[in-house]
Amino acid sequence: MPTEAKLALLRADNQFFVGIGEWDKNEVSDLVAQHDQTQPRTMNELRFHPLYVSEKFVGSLVTPQSAPEIVVQVLYNSLMMLLTQSQEKRDVASEALERYREINLLYDVAETIGATLDIKAIPKLVLSEATQVIQAELGAVFLPDSGNGDQLEVKSSFGTDIPETLLDDPIGYLVRQIYETGQPSIYTGLSLVSSMIEQVLCVPLKMQDKIMGVVLLGRTNKKQIFTASDKKLLMALASQTAIAIDKAWLHKQEIKRQRLDKELAVGQQIQLSLLPESSPTISGWEFASIYQSARQVGGDFYNIFELPGSPHRIGMLIADVTGKGVPAALFMAFSRTIIHTTSLHGENPATVLQQANRLIYQDNRSKIFLTAFYAILEVETGRLTYASAGHNWPLWISAKTGDYRELSAVGFLLGAFDEIELEECEIQIATGDVLAFFTDGVPEAMNVHGEMFGEERLQTILTTSYQGNAKEVLQSIVDTVQEFTGNTPQSDDFTLFVVKRA
Repeated sequence: MPTEAKLALLRADNQFFVGIGEWDKNEVSDLVAQHDQTQPRTMNELRFHPLYVSEKFVGSLVTPQSAPEIVVQVLYNSLMMLLTQSQEKRDVASEALERYREINLLYDVAETIGATLDIKAIPKLVLSEATQVIQAELGAVFLPDSGNGDQLEVKSSFGTDIPETLLDDPIGYLVRQIYETGQPSIYTGLSLVSSMIEQVLCVPLKMQDKIMGVVLLGRTNKKQIFTASDKKLLMALASQTAIAIDKAWLHKQEIKRQRLDKELAVGQQIQLSLLPESSPTISGWEFASIYQSARQVGGDFYNIFELPGSPHRIGMLIADVTGKGVPAALFMAFSRTIIHTTSLHGENPATVLQQANRLIYQDNRSKIFLTAFYAILEVETGRLTYASAGHNWPLWISAKTGDYRELSAVGFLLGAFDEIELEECEIQIATGDVLAFFTDGVPEAMNVHGEMFGEERLQTILTTSYQGNAKEVLQSIVDTVQEFTGNTPQSDDFTLFVVKRA
C-alpha cells in the first residue's frame, strides 16, 4: 500500500476502532451506520469489508476504493486468520472456565450433598447448589411417593405456584416423561399462564440404570434460554445427587436392619428361654436334645417336663409351626404356652391336644397352623401314652430285636378346625429301648444336589447306634445329617430329642 493510503478497523457496534492515515472518525461512524454489514459496499470512495467469525459479525475493514485488490485481499485474509485464532483461544478459555465451574460445583456437591445421610435434606441442597451456577426463577425436586413408588411428589422447591399446582400443569406431564424415559431435555416456548414459565430444564436423578427422581429448573425469560452446557452441568449434579440419595437410603436401611437384628436377638433369647434349659435327670432314664433354627428365630419347639401332682409322670411335647421367621416364632410362643398350660391339668394326650386346638383356633387370625406330638411317660413302668396332631411320627427302637417302629397315630394339625379327632395309642418301653422325637427339619435336610436326608437314613442310623447312651445316639444323628448336607445352608428348623430307658 502507498504511504498515503488510509486503512481503518471498525468494531461490531460501528464505532471507529483503529486506523492509519487521516480519518474523520465521526464521518466514518456516520457512513458505517448506513452500510449493509452482510456484504462489501462502496460509499464516498471508501470500501467496507464486513468481518465475520463463526457467522458472527465482529466489525469491518475500511479501505480506499482505489486500494489494489490483491493488497486488500491479503490484508483481509490476514485479519480473518487473526480474528479466527483469537476467537478459538477465547473459546478454549471459555471451555476451560466452564470445566472449572463444573469441577468446582461437583466438588462442592461432594462435600455438601455427599456428606449428608438425611434423605429429606438432600433435595433442598440440590436446588441450592444448582442455582448458584444456573440461573432459574423456579425449581423443584421430585421423588417417588413413599407410599406409592409410581407417583412423584415435590420434595423441595422454590418459586411461585409450586408445590400444589406444578404437577397439575403441563410441566407435570413433562416431569413424568423424564422420569419414565430417563432422558434429560430442555422445553422452550411453554407459555404456561398458571406459572408464567416459558422454558424448563428437566434431568433425571439417575444412578446407572436406576431412576430415582427428577430435578427441574424453570425460567420466565424466553430470551435467555437454557443451553446444552446448563443441561450437562445439571446432569452431573443430578448424578451426584442420585448417589447421595442411594447412600442415604442404604444407610437408613442399615439402621433398620441393625435395629431389627437387635430385636431378633432379644426375640431369640426369649424363644430359647421357652425351651428346656437342660435335660431332666430321672433315675433309669436318659434324655438328650438339640434345637437349631434356620433363622434367628424359628417355629419349632419341644418340652420335657414333670406333670404336677404326679412325680412319676413326664410330659414330652414336640411341635412344628408352619412357616419360618418372626411370624412362626410368635405363633410358636403362643401355642407352646397354651399346650403347656392345658397339659398341666393332667389329662391324657389326645384330650390335651384337642383342648389346646380349640383355644388356638379361637384366637388364630393369622392362618398359621402347627403339628404336634404329645406323650406321657410313666417313668416307673415305662408305659407311654401318646397322640399326634399331624406331626412326624417318632421312632421307637427295641433293644431286644434292634428293629424300629413308628409311633403312628391318626390326627390332624392344630389351629385349622374347631373340633378335631385324634387317635390315642399306648406302648411299653423296655430297658435299653430308644425313642427319637424330631421335626421335619431332620428328614428334610437337603444336600447340595437338592436331595433330602429322608427318614430311611434316620432309621438306619438309629438301628446302628441305639446301644449308646442318649447323648451318643443324638450326636450320631446330628453328625450324619451334617455330613450329608455339607455346606448347604439350613433350610428349616432342626429339632431332635432322644429318650432312652437305661
